Amino acid sequence: MFGRGKSEQVDAGQQSDAAPEGTGPQEDATERTQPSGKGRPTPKRREAEARNRHPLIAKPLDRTASREERKQRRAEERLASRQRRSQLQQAYITGEDRYLPARDKGPVKRWVRDYVDARRSIGEYFLPIALPLVLCYAVPNPFVQLAAIALLYALLALVATDSLLLRRRLNRLVVARFPGEETRGAGTYGMFRSWQIRRSRLPRPQVARGGFPT
Repeated sequence: MFGRGKSEQVDAGQQSDAAPEGTGPQEDATERTQPSGKGRPTPKRREAEARNRHPLIAKPLDRTASREERKQRRAEERLASRQRRSQLQQAYITGEDRYLPARDKGPVKRWVRDYVDARRSIGEYFLPIALPLVLCYAVPNPFVQLAAIALLYALLALVATDSLLLRRRLNRLVVARFPGEETRGAGTYGMFRSWQIRRSRLPRPQVARGGFPT
């Protein structure tokens, strides 16, 4: 009455025969812990975020140097910067080409500077003349104000005309005197220089008035 039926015994025997040898809970756990197809276990999200926060590039060598080495390196950099400024200042005074910045370097720019410095340009007198005219506009007299405005606009027109003519002349002259050289921008360079007061020009003028270059 309490014993198993014949059919239940047959089913138990079939289940034991169908199970492969050597399988069990330990092997199932081993299969779950085996690495995936990448050959390594998938990293956790927290580990991946921590790795992304740290740069993969090695730290600069300066951080590994001692305090004395960093101090000496900063002193050498300051000395080199001071020497460079001294060379640049001397080049601005004497016109030495090798220490000048790229904007002022080259025989074409040197020739343009000498040509502009040898002539009298209206642009270099603009500020000394325009400042008194602006002050005259503050006078409470309509006639004086109108005259100051008229003279200021006339001066602007003269400066613009002289500058454009100088730019065209320089572009034509440098092309004829320096064949094969890069002359683009030479006229504009000379035009901007002509607007500056002669004593404040950098590099300093190397020719006297009327000493046009050949």
